[in-house]
Amino acid sequence: MASKDSLRIADSLAHMSKVCGSIARLLKALLVAYCFCILLFYGAVAITYLAPGVLPFNTLPINLSFLALFLSIITGAIALFVLISVAEDIAKGSSPFTLIQARRIKVIGILLLISFVLKLFIPTGSVDFLETDAVEFGFVPHSYGNGTPMTTIDISAFITAIICFFLSYVFKYGALLQRLSDDTV
Repeated sequence: MASKDSLRIADSLAHMSKVCGSIARLLKALLVAYCFCILLFYGAVAITYLAPGVLPFNTLPINLSFLALFLSIITGAIALFVLISVAEDIAKGSSPFTLIQARRIKVIGILLLISFVLKLFIPTGSVDFLETDAVEFGFVPHSYGNGTPMTTIDISAFITAIICFFLSYVFKYGALLQRLSDDTV
């Protein structure tokens, strides 16, 4: 009976390893595309900053908008990188229930919480494409109706952060149970 269970566990781990390898490759491609889009976006912003007389970017709300957007984008890229690490470790045959994986999931939760707080306290507004005389210069944020910058409440980031914290504790508990099981055997 124990050998059947051992075979099922080994088979399941091999399948999970194969799937996580594919997920890691997909996440790497997504990270490269994400970084490429970031470079395009901030390249367009740089062109907007450099274009003479297009728009004065010396106002604090606009600069804070781009800072908040930049920090939010960076937290997303770091979260993708951490997810790649999780998938690669599992693809190499490591158990998903390790303290390292639990910490990584917790880091993703922290990054999502940082993104939520940034969007909550730094007004980001929305972003439009700027055109002048049929020449496209880049991106500029705009305000909501009366000129006050909009504050974004990204509830999905907050809920996902809570789920990540919950999962990190589940993975930590699983790692401790696995360690106990390994010590018992």
